[in-house]
Amino acid sequence: AGSVGATAMLRNSPVATSGAALAASSEAATSPESSGALEFTNEYGGQPMSVQSGYYPWERIVEPYRETTMAFPESEEAAGNSLDAYTWKVYLSAKSTDVSNTGDDAVETLEKEWTDGSNTTYMFESAGSWYNVRVLKGESLLHTEMVICKYVRRELRLLTDKDREAYLSAMHTYYTVGWAEGKALYGDEFTPATWMTRWHLGTSYDSPYHGRPSFFTAHAYLGSIIERSLQSIDSSVALHYWDFTNLEGPTGQTVEWSESFMFETDWFGPHTAEHSPDTNKLVKGRWHDVPVMRNCSTDTGHGDYDVSRNSYCLLTEYGNNNPSQYLTRSFSLCGMSTKHMKIPGCTELMGSFNQTNMTDFHHYSEYYLHVDLHSIFGGAWECNRDLKEWFEEKPSRLGQYNETIDSVLMSIIILWEEKYAAGTITCPDYCGLEVPFSECMCSSSDETVSQQVQAKGGEENMGVDDWYELFMADVQGPLEEGKAGVHRLAEALTVDSKGRYYFTELGSYEASEGVYEVSTKLLERPGQIGQFASPLGSGNDPIFWAIHANFEKNWQYMRLAKGLPSDYEDASDCLYNETTGATINTAACIAGWNYRDPLTPMDDIFGVKRLPLGTYYTNKEISELMRPDRQEAPYIYDEFGYVHCQ
Repeated sequence: AGSVGATAMLRNSPVATSGAALAASSEAATSPESSGALEFTNEYGGQPMSVQSGYYPWERIVEPYRETTMAFPESEEAAGNSLDAYTWKVYLSAKSTDVSNTGDDAVETLEKEWTDGSNTTYMFESAGSWYNVRVLKGESLLHTEMVICKYVRRELRLLTDKDREAYLSAMHTYYTVGWAEGKALYGDEFTPATWMTRWHLGTSYDSPYHGRPSFFTAHAYLGSIIERSLQSIDSSVALHYWDFTNLEGPTGQTVEWSESFMFETDWFGPHTAEHSPDTNKLVKGRWHDVPVMRNCSTDTGHGDYDVSRNSYCLLTEYGNNNPSQYLTRSFSLCGMSTKHMKIPGCTELMGSFNQTNMTDFHHYSEYYLHVDLHSIFGGAWECNRDLKEWFEEKPSRLGQYNETIDSVLMSIIILWEEKYAAGTITCPDYCGLEVPFSECMCSSSDETVSQQVQAKGGEENMGVDDWYELFMADVQGPLEEGKAGVHRLAEALTVDSKGRYYFTELGSYEASEGVYEVSTKLLERPGQIGQFASPLGSGNDPIFWAIHANFEKNWQYMRLAKGLPSDYEDASDCLYNETTGATINTAACIAGWNYRDPLTPMDDIFGVKRLPLGTYYTNKEISELMRPDRQEAPYIYDEFGYVHCQ
């Protein structure tokens, strides 16, 4: 089965204690009465570890569109005659947890009846539904088994070769087929990647899907729509995930993240060192033809910071003037390789699991476990200062400045965004595709740096106080406000006795001068940003869903194992209008952040439209309808062991 056995650590998760695992909602659906004798297996074996461990409230699940073997227990097989013929019946049951086993046609529909031995196969199809499987010998009922049908979202390394190819092929189709063609080929459930990317971009700098616990409800909802779209292409596919905190290689050893299977040719690569010097960062291999949609009819509305397109009319954030019409990535930020940079791991994951309310769990997850991935995996190039050249100018900087420069680079894209939002970086209204990036760059509008340098009579006359003043003009606000995405920079700085920030690694204010200078130059104008590194535009890159499906898994774990309440207090700066039933947009708060706020365009959960039509589900309703222990939820996750962090 190919890669299924390659990662034993992921497969052999310990069984959780039933007390913790059963801390799910008291409203959870439970299995109707069953004889509990039949065994259900597929190419992945028996029940997923999450089911065996008691996290979900069902004893047995079967997977849709996957051949399932149904068999008598070994004790009965040994006692019986292998040539005996049995009547097998599969009923689709009503969506109720109290369906009796009477065979009443009013509540059960016979799907198939056939004759076979004590071992047979069947393909179930209706996810989120109960099935009643019965086995008869003549007129005598020998076995009756109630099972619920669920897709299983698996860690990508555990997929069989066949399932890996099905997942990647469906994802490639999802990203390369447009709306009209996709609807014609795959039906109404198909929704193209451009739809999700456009909504993920939002219409303002502060997205309603980020910055509050709506991060979880919004991404879980969007993931469910994407999963349905993938299943319209291939009904066997689920929205599988990559646990990036587990960097176990194929033989059990720990590898660097840049050597992870994720970036191999057979997965989402290739992406190797040989591409690093290229200014054209087009992704090679399977994903070379993933387009970035172009639409010049969308008004950028720069005064309101409409993030729906850049100067080239490409679907990404306004300040990312990457001119490529196809997917790009780089394992470098402004000339500095990101391969040595540490991605979030077990420390951050376990830190998120230590939180006891939704607000803190979200904060830890989005800011410490999530945001760094965008910069590291997406990259940026053609910046205002090339750090490769900067290090070559003075080789002694290597080793001395590494952690300090990393902290700046890990925050650089967020700091650029802060400047866009403040209006101190502006971009051309329009550039044709024939215009090179060098002639269509965004730039600082206040000319503070050039004016200060000119006033001093040139850079050679600039001192540490001058560079510090310019550096702080860009970073002081985000640092003191605790802005998401600048935590690495904040952690790298210390305040001296005079109240000045200096880089701890360098030891003093005076020793930090070189970094104040190079940081100021980097912040003066943005470079080209890989699609994944542009946070709101990151849905353009197919690695988005492999990564973000993992956050829903973590949320499910917290709800099932730790009983984490999904409700949260509205922020003190978020004013909720009881009359209109929505949050009032302010400079500090975005409609969609509050627990009672509706989220656009969330109007269809698992095929159920919100009524009245034209209205949208609230965060509260999404949390309830997407409860992991809810019968109608069409999917579960494979395991919650997190054994690599124990």
